[in-house]
Amino acid sequence: MRGDAIPYIAMIKPAIAGILRRARYATVAAALLTALIGCNQTITSNPIVVYYSGSINVNFNWIGGVPDCVECAQTYVTVYTSEMGDFNYGPFTFSYDGVYLSQVLGGHNRIFTIWVTDNAGDTLYRGVLSDVHITSGVENPSVTVDIYGKGWYTLSVSQPSASWGLDKVRMSGDGSGWIAGSDNLGDHGVIFRGGNDIWALDSLQVSSSNYWALRSVVPSGDGAWAVGEDKQHGSGIILRNDGTIWHDDVTEPVVPGPWRLNGVDMIADIAGWAVGESESSTPESGVVLQYDQSGWTLYGPLNLPNCAFNDIAAISTAEFIIGGEDKSASTGFVLDWRMGNTITYTPAAMGDCTGEWAIKDVYAVEASDWWAAGSCDNGGGSTFGLAFHYTSASGEMLRQTISGITGNWTLEGIWADASGEAWAVGNTPTAAVILRLSGGEWSQVTPLMPPGDSLSWSLQSVDFPATGWGYAAGTDLTNNRGIILRYGFPK
Repeated sequence: MRGDAIPYIAMIKPAIAGILRRARYATVAAALLTALIGCNQTITSNPIVVYYSGSINVNFNWIGGVPDCVECAQTYVTVYTSEMGDFNYGPFTFSYDGVYLSQVLGGHNRIFTIWVTDNAGDTLYRGVLSDVHITSGVENPSVTVDIYGKGWYTLSVSQPSASWGLDKVRMSGDGSGWIAGSDNLGDHGVIFRGGNDIWALDSLQVSSSNYWALRSVVPSGDGAWAVGEDKQHGSGIILRNDGTIWHDDVTEPVVPGPWRLNGVDMIADIAGWAVGESESSTPESGVVLQYDQSGWTLYGPLNLPNCAFNDIAAISTAEFIIGGEDKSASTGFVLDWRMGNTITYTPAAMGDCTGEWAIKDVYAVEASDWWAAGSCDNGGGSTFGLAFHYTSASGEMLRQTISGITGNWTLEGIWADASGEAWAVGNTPTAAVILRLSGGEWSQVTPLMPPGDSLSWSLQSVDFPATGWGYAAGTDLTNNRGIILRYGFPK
């Protein structure tokens, strides 16, 4: 902290008014501040830029209630000005329900971030300054900072209908993203677009079908691709977003049907693949579509018999992996396609999984490091989740050890990073399962704010952008509506 750059800081208790200077002018040129602080790093996303000269009251609003936080040590406020560069207000002695008064220098382009640390300096809570509107001439304006702990919170979103759900969430590197799902009442797909605290329902008009659903979505360039099923015509469906609106102008390849698409992934906006299954034979056969800038075509060598492809992760223009199920053997697999050659991975032994099992989701950190999630059904109502990890060092698809979950449960989605940290989501008969791999061990995580009054809810997918907040998507089964959970810290 640069001591010569720190102006006078006053801090008051809730009942004390404090000394305030009159605002000379004030406007706000944004609607959202996001402060994300990890260990020894500061990440600022979508900052609010404040044009203001004067003093500001900062009120803390504890989401989920004021915690019993004996380890909370300090509160920091970081202010950036184009004239002076970065400097810090603080550290302040922490007060649970304190109102903090910070005197702000005159000038423009101010970015405020707030966070709370423990005595070791590790971040415990982050502050989000949102929906701030300060008009010219306002004296002693106050702003409210929502304080979140490290955990999962349910977001409020618009309702497409009285019965709908969400499936796949995919984030871009810049913290924006897309979530695909289906409106059960209207018999059509839904897509939400957003990031941070705000997700909005996208407008979709599909002229080719009156009865369709979406199962997956992926960012691509400034837009996105979404895939699913045209139930009216018994075929897969592909939608294209050009960065602004969705288009139903893609000519899907001719595939023996009925068939559908379950997953899609892209390499930038120049190459990609979509996977699914065809029911033209018994059992089904896996379907792979390839995209280049001339359009989508059927990729012949990987239309394998007796299998279903559930998800795909593109690694490069020359490699991708597919997760699915061998319908004849009722076993899961991961197929690695490299320069036209394929390697099929299955675990050496499944131990307690003696029944049917399948891979539902795959995630590639890089070519030599990928993950897979699925479930085992031993019959008689006995089900449990499965997670696998492959590295070039092991050369094997190794099953992860997960303990501590009782009863029947499944895994539906997985995400990981290069440091070895991973998240997986799934379901029990009444509630979602959220698992975190940290320090080499998996542990179950309880959301700090689960979906309201729901008695039964599920999660289908999880994803984090390169930097920023994580998201999970699923369905509130009690109220028949989709749910979005946000993890408000860097993973």
